[in-house]
Parts: sequence; structure tokens; C-alpha cells
Amino acid sequence: MNSRTATTSGNSNTSLVKKKRKSESVDSDLSKKGKNAAMNKVSKRIRGSKMPVSGVYSVSEMNNLLIQSHGSNYSGIPQWSSAVDHELQDVVLQIENAPVVENDPNLYAPLYRNVSIFKRSYELMKQTLKVYIYKEGERPILHTPILQGIYASEGWFMKQLEANEEFVTKDPHKAHLFYLPFSSQMLREKLYVPNSHKRRNIVTYLKNYLDMIAAKYPFWKRTGGADHFLVACHDWAPKETSRYMGKCIRALCNADVGGGFVFAKDVSLPQTYIYSPNDTLRDLGGKPASERSTLAFFAGRMHGYLRPILLEHWENKDPDMKIFGKLPKTENAYTNYMKSSKYCISAKGYQVNSPRVIEAIFYECVPVIISDNYVPPFFDVLNWESFAVFVLEKDIPNLKKILVSIPEKRYREMQMRVKRVQQHFLWHGTKPVDYDMFHMANHVHNVSACDKDKGHVWGRKTKIGQSKTKIVDREKGSGGFGPSGPGFGPGEKGGGFGPGFGPGEKGGGFGVGVGPGGGYGSGGGYGGGYGGGGYGDAHSQTSQSEEHDHDESMMHGRKP
Repeated sequence: MNSRTATTSGNSNTSLVKKKRKSESVDSDLSKKGKNAAMNKVSKRIRGSKMPVSGVYSVSEMNNLLIQSHGSNYSGIPQWSSAVDHELQDVVLQIENAPVVENDPNLYAPLYRNVSIFKRSYELMKQTLKVYIYKEGERPILHTPILQGIYASEGWFMKQLEANEEFVTKDPHKAHLFYLPFSSQMLREKLYVPNSHKRRNIVTYLKNYLDMIAAKYPFWKRTGGADHFLVACHDWAPKETSRYMGKCIRALCNADVGGGFVFAKDVSLPQTYIYSPNDTLRDLGGKPASERSTLAFFAGRMHGYLRPILLEHWENKDPDMKIFGKLPKTENAYTNYMKSSKYCISAKGYQVNSPRVIEAIFYECVPVIISDNYVPPFFDVLNWESFAVFVLEKDIPNLKKILVSIPEKRYREMQMRVKRVQQHFLWHGTKPVDYDMFHMANHVHNVSACDKDKGHVWGRKTKIGQSKTKIVDREKGSGGFGPSGPGFGPGEKGGGFGPGFGPGEKGGGFGVGVGPGGGYGSGGGYGGGYGGGGYGDAHSQTSQSEEHDHDESMMHGRKP
């Protein structure tokens, strides 16, 4: 990483974490040379930031990073004003004043950070967003979508955008965003010399491509690339694009907090494994919750340091835990386990991302993500804690204890939510449909563009949370991202202790929960709550001890 990119990354993360967490004991297994080397790289990359001592961000800390990053990645005033800038500013104002959504049959409120803002933002994207696709560049690295395999998300996005008439404009002066249509998979296949361990020629190729674009068009120079975006799923993409495309909006499958991912600018893209381009929805769905007899399932190759540790603790150790290496090529064995298990484990391989996260949702199995510092897909929009379980890598020995501590009622609720959120993680082979992966990717690109336009979707020239829109949720109180202020709550279920995101019937405060239920559920929600009881269920009637057990499981086995 060159000095310019390092400085940008450092500045964007500096002061985001207000205080260091106390050192945590990490299993000796996780103290291997590879793990230590990775953490050393993280520390060097995020210069000046107050990282947790362990080098690991919990989900709560990533939420903090996201919230505090909105508007902070503004990369300077464009060299000249454009009509599209004013259009984006108008979009931002409309999002800030979004009408309250009380009941939308297509959008189940607990799945979203703020369903009202998402709905209005999505509507405005469909009405307003225009994308220009650069026609230059040689195939197969550019303009050649690969529609099958582990990197297929980047290919399907390319294919569907290039065929789209709703978002694509042929007049670059009318574009809000500019798409760089290269394939990170083809970059690797065509340019990388096997076993050379050198990727300089890939970076040089991208630089030459940008030089050609900048020489032919004025738009890259106008913003330094800040209104340009790329979509890349190969593991190497974050590093390859950091030097010359650092200001771009980067939609990355390998979304690693310690690998240069920048909140509120970059986008976490779902990694999907497409088996058949002719039938992208083959085998969709799974057994109902009542018929899922296996507690937890994992199978995969021993890539990286983590999976061998998972198998060391759980392979053939417990009949409830179906943990395997690579399964034999028995017909549909992998799929059948996915369809009949309550929890499907996504343990990182060489990188933080894995297609198992989306496979779990595809087969309606609750995802269990074991991958420190992984930013889940569409993190800006979705409330992942409502339908997935996050377990710290160091807590693998406690995996079963964490899962069985989740009450059956809570599991069934999460499984139902997986089915409801599934629409956002599907590629439709014939034509995109509303709220699918194509539309969600375009939506988060648009949100990043608005945020970079200094219009701040989350509060223009105001502090975070001062949007007039409130969360109204069938299962939460009515506070949400309403008028902010320091808050001790008040609230029927306890309230929070710390700076608040607005009072709210069930308590305010984004801080430390002090009410009944404590922390992560009915008593102040996510460490105080997002105003409406946070990410737990403000309406829940479960006992405090039961709720606390659930909280620990969802907090990676760590007390709030």
C-alpha cells in the first residue's frame, strides 16, 4: 500500500473506536505464525487508529465504525459542479425526511437498520440513479461476465447492468455513478504467473486502464474517482485496487475490516456459488424449522488456519455437530445437510469471506459466521444480528454451548427471518426482480455516492441520528434514529446508558444496557439499543436469564 492510501485508510478509521478493549486471552491455536502476521499487517495498515488490542473487531464495534463513518469519507470538492451533484443532494434531503413505514408486506422491519430510510432510499434509487458504463477495454478482462463458480456475483452484476435500461445512461454527463466493468477473476486468470507470488502486472494493468479512461473522459479527474465503482469478488481484489482505485466505491466480496475495507464508502458484496447459470435458483429452500434435526453443519476443504481448529474440536466429537472436512461426492450430501440443519457454519478459509453465508440463507438455514473482522453483505442496510449468529474465532471450543443456549423460540424466529431476507441474496437468471441482489447492489452503491456527496444520508451537517425518520417496527419500540441525545433511556424495558439514538418507547441510548434483560435484548437492546429495544426483541416475554443466555450466544460467547 502506498503512503497516500495508507493515510486515507488511517484517517477514515482514526478516532472511530473511542477506547481500547481489554486484552483477551486467545487460544494458543490461534496464535500461530499466520495469525500473528495477519494481525501485524492490520496494525500497520490502520495507522493512528485505536484498534482493539487483540486486533479483532466485534460486530458491535463494526456497528460503531459504520455509524461514525457516515460522511467521514468525503474526498474533496469536485473540480467543477454538475447537475447530478444537486440531484444527489435532493435525494439525500428526501431520504432524511422519509415517511414512516409502519407495515410493508415486502419489507420485514426487524431485518433492517431502519426500514423507513431503506424503503425511501430504494424508491429514489429506482427513480433517479443513472450509471454510465465505460465501453473501453479489451475482453476477456473487461466486459466478459463469468456466470458460474465461486466468483459469479461480479459476473452476474456485470451482465445484468450492461443489459439494463432503467439505470444505464449513454450520456456520461447525466450519470451519478461510473462503472469500471472488469473481472477480478479474469485479471487473475489472464495476468498472474503461477507460483510467481507477484501481482505487480495486475496492478499495472488496472493503472493503464484508468490512465486511458482519464485521458479520454473528464469524469475521473472531476472527483478523483470518488463517483466511480467496481465490483470484485476475487480474494486479491482489495489489495489490487487499493493503490489506484482507493477513492472508488469498491463492492468487495472479501470485505475485511483489517484489509483496507472502508465503512460508508466500500460495499460488502455477497459471495455466491452459482452451479448452473441456466438455473440460478436450483434447490432453493429447505425443510421447515420443526423438521431440522441436525443442530449444526459444516463441510469444506482445510483452507487457512481456522478450519483445522474447527475440526479438531468438533469432528466426530458430538452427534449434534455434523462437522466434516471435504465431503465425498455423494449425491446431494452437502445440500441435504444444509436443508436439514438448524445452524449452518461459515468458517473462514484463506480470507474472511465464504460462499457458505449465502448458501445458508439460500437453503433457509441460520448462518453462524466464524470469521473475525468480516463485514457481512449489505451491512449498511441489514440488521444481521436479527437473523444470524456471530462467533469469535477464539470461541470455537464453546460453539455448541453457544448454539444450544439460544432458546427454541428465538431460533424459529431467526429461521423465519432468514426466509424473509432471502429475497435480497438471489440472482434471477432471466431478469432482475425488485429487492434482489442486483437491485441491492445498486442501492448500496447509490447510498455510498450520496454519503460521499457530503449530503450524508444519515444527517446532513448534523450529528449521526438526527434524521427525522423514526423506526416503527412490529417488534420494537418507536424510537430508532429519531432525535438524538444523551440518554439514560427511559423506557418500558430499561433504556440505555450512553449517547442515545433517540428516546423511544422501549428505551434509547447506544451505550451500555442497564435495564431488565440487560445488554443485547429486551432491556436496552444492542448495548443500549437503537431506540427501539435495539437488535433484540423489545416485545419479548422471555425471562431475564433466558434472554441473557441468548445475548451471550449472539455476542460470540462474550458478555456485553
